[in-house]
Amino acid sequence: MESNFCNMPISRRGVLTLLFVLSLVGVACQAENTPTHAPSAVPPNLIGTWQVTEVHTDRGDTRPSDYKYNVHKFLGRVFVFTPRLLTTNAPEDKRCDDLKIVAHHTTTGKVVGTSIASRPFDPNRPTPKDFQLPLSESAPVDVLSLLCKDGLFAKFLGGGLDPGVGIQGAWLIVLNKEQLALRWNDETILILSHLADNTKPVASFDCAKAATDLEKTICGSVALAAYDQSVAQTYKFAMEYYKTKKTATVQLDELKKSQKQWLTRRNACNTDKTCLEKSMGDRIEKIDHEIALYGYDNQ
Repeated sequence: MESNFCNMPISRRGVLTLLFVLSLVGVACQAENTPTHAPSAVPPNLIGTWQVTEVHTDRGDTRPSDYKYNVHKFLGRVFVFTPRLLTTNAPEDKRCDDLKIVAHHTTTGKVVGTSIASRPFDPNRPTPKDFQLPLSESAPVDVLSLLCKDGLFAKFLGGGLDPGVGIQGAWLIVLNKEQLALRWNDETILILSHLADNTKPVASFDCAKAATDLEKTICGSVALAAYDQSVAQTYKFAMEYYKTKKTATVQLDELKKSQKQWLTRRNACNTDKTCLEKSMGDRIEKIDHEIALYGYDNQ
C-alpha cells in the first residue's frame, strides 16, 4: 500500500469502507511516523560547528509565495552542536537544552512529501528533487529529530499538516561527513557545511584591510562576518529585484535611503557583538519583509 493512502481525506460516504481498510493497513500508516529508536545521545559526527551554505526552497511550487523572498536571512547562520546542547544564531529558535536525537527510519521521498507544508496534498506533494537534495525518492534514510528538554526543537514546524502524518519539528538528514540537510522555517531545507576550528571569517569586505574597531569586531567572528555577508546579499537582491519592476521606483529610492540610515545605527554598535548581530538580523528581516509586501501587493 502506498504511503499516500494514509493521507487521503475521508468522505462521509466512504467512512465505513475506509475504517475497515485502515484496520488492515493502520500499522503501515503508523510506522512511517513512529521513531525507529528511543532518544539517544548526540552522535559524534554531529558535534561541532555547522554553517548554512545553501537554502533550498520548493522549486516545484509555482504559486506566488512570500517565503521565497526571505531565504537570505538563513544564509551564513551558524549551528553549534555539543553533546548536550544546540545553539544557533538563525531566526526563531535559538537553543535546545538537554539535546537528544530521535531517529526515524524512512525514505527521502516520504519525509519530504509528508513533512513539508509547501504542497501538502496528493498528487502534488514535493519531492527530494524539488528541494535539490542529492537523494532519490526511494533512498532509505535515518531522519534525525532534535529533542530538547521542553519538546521538539522548532516544534511548530509541520504543525499545520494532518495529525499523525509526517515528522514534525526540525529534522536532519546526514548527507555526508561534511554536510547536513536541515528542515527549517519558511518551508526551507538548509544545507549545513561543517566548519573546521581554524575557519577564517569572511565578510562582505576584505578583512585583511579592516581598519576600524567595528570592522575588526566583525572580522573577528565567523558568525558576525557571515551576517555582514547576508546583509550585503539581501540588499543586492532587493536592489536588483526592484530594478526589474517598473512600479518600484519609490521602493528603490526608499531602500537606498534606509540602508544609509541603518549603517549609521549599526556603526553605533561599535564593538558590541550582541548589538551588531541584532542590528544585522533586523536589517535582513526588514528588507525581506518589504519585498514580500511589494510582491504580495503586485502579484
